[in-house]
Amino acid sequence: MPWREKSGGRAQIVGGRSSNFSWCGVLDIVSILCESCPSRYNGGMRFDGLPGYELVAQGLEDLASGRETVASLLLCVGAPRLRALGLTVPMVEGPEHRLYARLSEEFGDGAHARYNALIRRLVSFERAAECAD
Repeated sequence: MPWREKSGGRAQIVGGRSSNFSWCGVLDIVSILCESCPSRYNGGMRFDGLPGYELVAQGLEDLASGRETVASLLLCVGAPRLRALGLTVPMVEGPEHRLYARLSEEFGDGAHARYNALIRRLVSFERAAECAD
């Protein structure tokens, strides 16, 4: 488990630095994502119709549960842009390499194509969310 929750909404990254992030006192991160996102431009925004939403929702759910999955690692790769959209994503070291390693285990020689497809899907979500914002 790469993340484990500590008191006060702090999380410790196993084998790394600690990162301040808050789950807003709610474990159902997916419902927060579906309902609204506090943004710098407006009070709320719906993400559920955007391309790549299913990956982002799954990744947030996995992060909230402390699971290191393809979806959670993908969110960590895109963390800076996702944070700019108002989503809470922890910092982890080397998410790109960890994601690729996980894909290599599952897809072998097809890992490179799968990695690129996932990154394109995440960028589609980020761009659509920025435009909708």
